[in-house]
Amino acid sequence: MFPLFPFFTGLLAGTVAVNLWRRDETKAGVMKAREGLRSATAKGLGSIEAAAGQLRGRLEEAPGTPPQPAQGTAEAGATSAPAQPSGPHADAPRPTEGPGPPRKATPRKRALRKSSPSP
Repeated sequence: MFPLFPFFTGLLAGTVAVNLWRRDETKAGVMKAREGLRSATAKGLGSIEAAAGQLRGRLEEAPGTPPQPAQGTAEAGATSAPAQPSGPHADAPRPTEGPGPPRKATPRKRALRKSSPSP
């Protein structure tokens, strides 16, 4: 008796869903949501394309020229010097570029198995 409850509940839910889908208001709501999603996607892709174009322009500048500051972030002609480190490790040597030579793999030691006494 109890295993039939989920079956009839699913049957009833499917019947209600089909009847709702056949209504024109439901189809109009789905179409409206589809158009809203499509326009939001197009707007988002447009903003991504604009940002990518700006980034491409910055990356394609000549390597010898200093990068141009973004508008409104710094005054024209003002340059900032790199920050000098301070603190207890200010005199520590700076790491060189790149990760350096690859490390050698150390062999792993096999775990010793304790043998159980045989009867």
